[in-house]
Amino acid sequence: MKIPLIPFQTEAAAKVLSRLDSATKTWHATRNLDSPQTSAFALSSVTGSGKTVIAATVIEAILTGSESYNINPVPGATFLWLNYDPSLNSQTLGVFQKFADRLSGSNLVIIENTFALDKLEAGKVYFLNLGLLGSKGKLTKPNDDRPFTFWDTLRNTITADDRTLYVVVDEAHVGMKAVNSEDNQSILQRVIRGNGDRPGMPIVWGISATPKHFREGISAMLPGAGGTDVAVDPSDVQDSGLLKQKIALALPGEKQKMWTTLLGEAIADLNASTAAWEEYCNETGRSERVVPLLVLQLPDRSKADTTAEDRLIGEIMGRLSTDLDDFTEDCVAHVLGDRGTIETKAGDIPKVDPDTVAADTGLRVLIAKEAITAGWDCPRAEVLLSLRTLNDDTAITQMLGRMVRTPLAKTTEVERLDLVACYVPYFDRTTALKVVNILTGDQEPDGREKARNEVNINAKMFGFNPDVSAELREVIAALPSVLAPQAKARPVTRLKSLTALLNQHGIGNAPVKTSEMKICHILDGKAVQFSSKMAEAKKDVLTATLSTVTKGFGSAAVEDTRDTAADLRTVRAAFNDSNRALSGMGATYYKHLRVKMQADGKPLDERDMRAHVAAMGRVPEVVADMEAFCDQLVQTLFQQHQDDINTLGKEVRADFDGIRKQAEDPQEARIVFKEEKSYGTTTVAGDALPSVRKHVYADAEGQWPVEEKLVKNSWESAVLAREVKRPAVLAWYRNPSSAGIDSFRISFEADNRWKTFQPDFLLVEQTADGPKLAIIDPHYTLDRHALAHIKALALYAEQQAELLTRVDSLADPSGTGKLRRLRLMDADVREKVAAAMSADQLYLSDAAEDYVFPEED
Repeated sequence: MKIPLIPFQTEAAAKVLSRLDSATKTWHATRNLDSPQTSAFALSSVTGSGKTVIAATVIEAILTGSESYNINPVPGATFLWLNYDPSLNSQTLGVFQKFADRLSGSNLVIIENTFALDKLEAGKVYFLNLGLLGSKGKLTKPNDDRPFTFWDTLRNTITADDRTLYVVVDEAHVGMKAVNSEDNQSILQRVIRGNGDRPGMPIVWGISATPKHFREGISAMLPGAGGTDVAVDPSDVQDSGLLKQKIALALPGEKQKMWTTLLGEAIADLNASTAAWEEYCNETGRSERVVPLLVLQLPDRSKADTTAEDRLIGEIMGRLSTDLDDFTEDCVAHVLGDRGTIETKAGDIPKVDPDTVAADTGLRVLIAKEAITAGWDCPRAEVLLSLRTLNDDTAITQMLGRMVRTPLAKTTEVERLDLVACYVPYFDRTTALKVVNILTGDQEPDGREKARNEVNINAKMFGFNPDVSAELREVIAALPSVLAPQAKARPVTRLKSLTALLNQHGIGNAPVKTSEMKICHILDGKAVQFSSKMAEAKKDVLTATLSTVTKGFGSAAVEDTRDTAADLRTVRAAFNDSNRALSGMGATYYKHLRVKMQADGKPLDERDMRAHVAAMGRVPEVVADMEAFCDQLVQTLFQQHQDDINTLGKEVRADFDGIRKQAEDPQEARIVFKEEKSYGTTTVAGDALPSVRKHVYADAEGQWPVEEKLVKNSWESAVLAREVKRPAVLAWYRNPSSAGIDSFRISFEADNRWKTFQPDFLLVEQTADGPKLAIIDPHYTLDRHALAHIKALALYAEQQAELLTRVDSLADPSGTGKLRRLRLMDADVREKVAAAMSADQLYLSDAAEDYVFPEED
């Protein structure tokens, strides 16, 4: 891959490769039976998570092999990528060209009506618009140049002994509703199911954010074929920085649907976003600028006459020409399917292809209707004004899903750059409430994944509280977060990435070649340390065992086994296998070995040298010690150069943090406060939120609006009120619910992987030893990870005792409103927590105490 994957993408790719490997073995073991075993599964992940990038990685690995995933190319493999939208296939091919450097252009083929191969070629990826297989499609009819149909091509490919056909279904939920009749099948279903003498697809891989219909369709068409899906945890996507942290949703009051007012607000928001991105790019030295886009979504017309629509567009264009900073006539375009160039007094508005919008940074305002809701990808779309009356939550969430991608594929330290502003004057409030609950994860639509975005209603920016000093903020920022390791990079890869980044920014003297030479010297020593195992492994590489079975008529079979010398080709194959086991260092060490032998005046024997390297990859102790050395060197480099890293720009520091997270064990990091943050000021119903003092962020009067989720939860809001009014509390911080640079995170293990959670409240309390931190975490015991959270928080309390004055975990285990508290700074309580098997029972036991409010004191 040209560009490294984000850890959760790497993990998902590995799981997909495992599913496809099992499916491939099953197919080849049963393909000649009367009922060969087919396989199907889905890759499920939220919109904006890079599903196509994951797919490109997987396909490249299967077609060309991969050291990172330790797999060889699959002989005869060919892929057929299916979609109903031809523009999406072109977009997908572009992603492959950008990310998959080992797949040449000739191996990526868009199938057109002129396609005339009777069998799909091995080593290629074919992109097919399923509309070409419809009743009017030329591919389904033979002609003089092609005396067969595409259905014949599929049959020939499936039945060929030297082919393995993988079918990838993009947007897999489309056209996959379960059917009971073969006559009532969509084109996609006919492809997968087969028909007559044409067998069904051997291996089907669906890709979708909402795979429910795909699963149901597979179950109906291919009983027994459905395998375990690969589902990406939405929180991993949110934590990665691919998606915006917040959605600022502007909902006017019932009688305040003045769209012209909100148009002015949206233009002002675009001006502010443009200025913020310009400043950020200047500070970070980015040569490739981010130019944010305003999307104006028009209502549908009730008739063919465009007069009213032209009047509306003319009014919009006039307002843009006066209010948009640096307005030019060519900065506005539209994607209205039934319109050409639209003439207005302020200038002409050309029609553009939706797929070109992201790259055309001269375009700052896009007028659209439906073209932005299905498959559209434009991460720089940051402001939305929708004039549509939408009552369907699915359509609304799909539309907003196109707006939440981050332009840099990671978060920044600037709040305005990490949120999307959506002005929706014609959404009714019942629907808006449902959408808010969906987007915040409080509600899950049928068959749809939960999103984890924070949604602010009628949001405003809040700066640092004038009543909270920088010294008190520093007390909070100094509390070390414990970052959950993400998909672990192989130690050699991690070391190379770190040394390359250090070298790029002129830190230290650690170029990649220096690190590689250190690894080679370690391997030299390990070859001597494990010489006996190396000798045995090398002998095995250089020897091929042959078995001959002889049987005559009327006599028993006799088997004869003998050893023969492996030829150079066989040794090279063993070398390639070990090179993958050594994370690519086998090839580097081979060059080192040549230089070393030349310096010693020894003859160069390629077969013997490659066998020596191949033996290294077969001795587990050699591989393990090499990787341990790389892990230790990474830690040393971070310790030596952390001060220099801290002086770098925000974006560069994030690159170093990404490498830090690829460790096997949790790593520490500081909280980074943004200069300002966006918070909602009203409920969905339009009522003003209550406010409190002492928060890190506040308005000019020192007030911070309590978020609606806290207001709705009576006992959480009561805990907040009780804690904040205590005289000892000097300042406090509402910890963000999503894991970001400005959140305090604690890692824990669950489901055989690392995760993080964010305790709710951080309080600075005055003590005899000066200001110290208190962590207060009210939460529900019904959460399946509740006990794991408590245990992780107890461990943190023990490890960071010098920085903390108290760590309290609160819950209402009986559901009566009577809160119980675990004082996790108490060693006896921590001992009971460590032995606990149930969160509920823990809170009800003598390890906990009643949490009393002032009126109960």
